[in-house]
Amino acid sequence: MEGTDLTGGDLPGGTLTDVSSTQQCCERCLSTPGCGAWTYGSAGGVKCFLKGPSGWTRSPNPELTSGTTSGAAATGGTPPTAVSAPPAGPAGPPGTCALQANTDLHDGDVGEDSKGAQDAAACCSRCWAVEACGAWTWGKGPGDSSPKCFLKAATGWTSQPAPGYISGMARKG
Repeated sequence: MEGTDLTGGDLPGGTLTDVSSTQQCCERCLSTPGCGAWTYGSAGGVKCFLKGPSGWTRSPNPELTSGTTSGAAATGGTPPTAVSAPPAGPAGPPGTCALQANTDLHDGDVGEDSKGAQDAAACCSRCWAVEACGAWTWGKGPGDSSPKCFLKAATGWTSQPAPGYISGMARKG
């Protein structure tokens, strides 16, 4: 949610200064127990603020970007579960990827990135670059030497719990 601050609900020790992008802030939230939302901004020094799943409210702020992980709810409503997607290159339009932590989208594969995407943001970007891709799963399974990015169709898959995996829907329009 570009231009949005999530006020309140900060986790103890949840102000991070070693984060350099919205995607990194989101990933830190996904890997932090108890984190359900985050706010990122670079004005006055780069900072990522990790938040609980509730106890915060949305307010406009053009210098900040915020997001939630699956299931987080704000006082007075439920914000979208989306983060700004990194640029996908000339072939991919800008957009968002909704994230679900500890989730695998089983079946519906349209391709696998055998090069191993570095992170969920890279997997999201690769999905944007493939016309048939509407969702993705990123993670390292048993026996895998490095994480893999599995590109999925927009439908035809089943969401299931999978610790260590991150999945998302590419919101292409």
